[in-house]
Amino acid sequence: MESLTGKISEIDTLWKELCLIVLKDENCSTVEDFVGILVFDLQADAFEESIRDLKRFNENKIGTKKTGEAILDIVVSAAYAITQIKIEPVKFFSDKEKCDWVILFADEIRKSLFEIMVDSQNLFMES
Repeated sequence: MESLTGKISEIDTLWKELCLIVLKDENCSTVEDFVGILVFDLQADAFEESIRDLKRFNENKIGTKKTGEAILDIVVSAAYAITQIKIEPVKFFSDKEKCDWVILFADEIRKSLFEIMVDSQNLFMES
Protein backbone atom coordinates (compact mmCIF):
# COMPACT_ATOMS: atom_id res chain seq x y z
CA MET A 1 0.00 0.00 0.00
CA GLU A 2 3.05 2.31 0.05
CA SER A 3 2.60 2.84 -3.68
CA LEU A 4 -0.93 4.08 -2.95
CA THR A 5 0.46 7.04 -1.00
CA GLY A 6 2.67 8.01 -3.94
CA LYS A 7 -0.16 7.67 -6.44
CA ILE A 8 -2.52 9.74 -4.26
CA SER A 9 0.15 12.43 -4.04
CA GLU A 10 0.58 12.34 -7.83
CA ILE A 11 -3.19 12.66 -8.32
CA ASP A 12 -3.30 15.59 -5.87
CA THR A 13 -0.63 17.42 -7.86
CA LEU A 14 -2.34 16.76 -11.20
CA TRP A 15 -5.70 17.78 -9.74
CA LYS A 16 -4.35 21.11 -8.47
CA GLU A 17 -2.90 21.84 -11.90
CA LEU A 18 -6.18 20.92 -13.58
CA CYS A 19 -8.12 23.23 -11.26
CA LEU A 20 -5.73 26.09 -12.04
CA ILE A 21 -6.22 25.54 -15.76
CA VAL A 22 -10.01 25.48 -15.50
CA LEU A 23 -10.29 28.41 -13.12
CA LYS A 24 -7.55 30.63 -14.62
CA ASP A 25 -10.11 32.74 -16.50
CA GLU A 26 -12.07 34.06 -13.54
CA ASN A 27 -13.77 36.74 -15.62
CA CYS A 28 -15.23 34.12 -17.99
CA SER A 29 -15.13 35.61 -21.47
CA THR A 30 -18.46 34.04 -22.41
CA VAL A 31 -21.59 32.64 -20.82
CA GLU A 32 -20.51 29.24 -22.13
CA ASP A 33 -17.22 29.49 -20.19
CA PHE A 34 -19.21 30.25 -17.05
CA VAL A 35 -21.44 27.23 -17.67
CA GLY A 36 -18.33 25.09 -18.25
CA ILE A 37 -16.93 26.14 -14.88
CA LEU A 38 -20.25 25.34 -13.17
CA VAL A 39 -20.32 21.89 -14.78
CA PHE A 40 -16.69 21.38 -13.74
CA ASP A 41 -17.52 22.34 -10.14
CA LEU A 42 -20.31 19.75 -9.93
CA GLN A 43 -18.02 16.90 -10.95
CA ALA A 44 -15.10 18.34 -8.98
CA ASP A 45 -17.05 17.92 -5.73
CA ALA A 46 -17.66 14.23 -6.46
CA PHE A 47 -14.04 13.68 -7.46
CA GLU A 48 -12.64 15.43 -4.38
CA GLU A 49 -14.93 13.44 -2.09
CA SER A 50 -13.65 10.18 -3.62
CA ILE A 51 -10.03 11.26 -3.18
CA ARG A 52 -10.69 12.19 0.48
CA ASP A 53 -12.18 8.72 1.02
CA LEU A 54 -9.17 7.15 -0.66
CA LYS A 55 -6.81 9.06 1.64
CA ARG A 56 -8.79 7.94 4.70
CA PHE A 57 -8.53 4.28 3.73
CA ASN A 58 -4.84 4.67 3.04
CA GLU A 59 -4.25 6.28 6.45
CA ASN A 60 -6.30 3.72 8.41
CA LYS A 61 -4.94 0.63 6.63
CA ILE A 62 -7.94 -1.53 7.52
CA GLY A 63 -7.92 -5.31 6.85
CA THR A 64 -6.57 -5.97 3.37
CA LYS A 65 -9.59 -7.63 1.73
CA LYS A 66 -12.01 -4.99 3.01
CA THR A 67 -9.59 -2.23 2.04
CA GLY A 68 -9.15 -3.65 -1.45
CA GLU A 69 -12.91 -3.77 -2.02
CA ALA A 70 -13.46 -0.27 -0.68
CA ILE A 71 -10.60 1.19 -2.70
CA LEU A 72 -12.02 -0.36 -5.87
CA ASP A 73 -15.40 1.27 -5.19
CA ILE A 74 -13.82 4.65 -4.44
CA VAL A 75 -11.56 4.57 -7.49
CA VAL A 76 -14.48 3.69 -9.77
CA SER A 77 -16.37 6.73 -8.43
CA ALA A 78 -13.34 8.97 -8.89
CA ALA A 79 -12.73 7.64 -12.40
CA TYR A 80 -16.34 8.34 -13.35
CA ALA A 81 -16.11 11.92 -12.03
CA ILE A 82 -12.82 12.64 -13.81
CA THR A 83 -14.20 11.16 -17.04
CA GLN A 84 -17.17 13.51 -16.78
CA ILE A 85 -14.75 16.39 -16.21
CA LYS A 86 -12.90 15.37 -19.35
CA ILE A 87 -16.11 15.27 -21.41
CA GLU A 88 -18.67 17.75 -20.08
CA PRO A 89 -16.99 21.12 -19.32
CA VAL A 90 -14.93 21.11 -22.52
CA LYS A 91 -18.17 21.25 -24.49
CA PHE A 92 -18.61 24.79 -23.17
CA PHE A 93 -15.13 26.32 -22.94
CA SER A 94 -14.34 28.75 -25.76
CA ASP A 95 -10.55 28.40 -25.35
CA LYS A 96 -9.40 25.37 -27.38
CA GLU A 97 -6.02 25.30 -25.64
CA LYS A 98 -7.75 25.17 -22.26
CA CYS A 99 -9.83 22.22 -23.47
CA ASP A 100 -6.71 20.39 -24.63
CA TRP A 101 -5.04 20.90 -21.23
CA VAL A 102 -8.14 19.74 -19.34
CA ILE A 103 -8.25 16.57 -21.44
CA LEU A 104 -4.51 15.96 -20.98
CA PHE A 105 -4.60 16.32 -17.19
CA ALA A 106 -7.82 14.31 -16.88
CA ASP A 107 -6.21 11.49 -18.85
CA GLU A 108 -3.15 11.52 -16.58
CA ILE A 109 -5.37 11.37 -13.49
CA ARG A 110 -7.39 8.50 -15.02
CA LYS A 111 -4.13 6.64 -15.70
CA SER A 112 -3.08 6.99 -12.05
CA LEU A 113 -6.54 5.89 -10.90
CA PHE A 114 -6.30 2.83 -13.14
CA GLU A 115 -2.94 1.93 -11.55
CA ILE A 116 -4.51 2.21 -8.09
CA MET A 117 -7.40 0.04 -9.27
CA VAL A 118 -5.03 -2.68 -10.49
CA ASP A 119 -3.03 -2.56 -7.23
CA SER A 120 -6.15 -2.76 -5.07
CA GLN A 121 -7.59 -5.56 -7.18
CA ASN A 122 -4.36 -7.50 -6.65
CA LEU A 123 -4.63 -6.81 -2.92
CA PHE A 124 -8.23 -8.06 -2.95
CA MET A 125 -7.26 -11.25 -4.84
CA GLU A 126 -4.32 -12.00 -2.52
CA SER A 127 -6.42 -11.95 0.65
